[in-house]
Amino acid sequence: MAKWRELSFQAQPSVAYVRDVVEFGPHTLAATDQGLFRLHNDSYFVPVTLNIQLNRFNIERLTLAADGALWLGLWQEGVIRIAAEAATQDISSWQAVQLQPELPTQDGIIDIQTSTRSNAFGC
Repeated sequence: MAKWRELSFQAQPSVAYVRDVVEFGPHTLAATDQGLFRLHNDSYFVPVTLNIQLNRFNIERLTLAADGALWLGLWQEGVIRIAAEAATQDISSWQAVQLQPELPTQDGIIDIQTSTRSNAFGC
């Protein structure tokens, strides 16, 4: 039988919704309207600060690719990729790469599908 519990977020402004939760190495990550969060001490979520300049950090989708990379689909900012190797590193050293930043502003990412044959993705 599943056991349910409530976990809080250490965020200002408050988190309105969670889209996805994934395990990335030892980290439990949550995609929210207020950005990326990680579970701390198995009791509450704390913000994850990535070294990337964005106008907005509202995550619509969070998924793991077949190669283990972490993909974030952002509202009006496109797609961010974090290499699989980062899962074993300290979060402060994660290198987030914005894919195709030159594209015009998009509204949202509905889903992310990655290919097992290459680094291709579809949104």
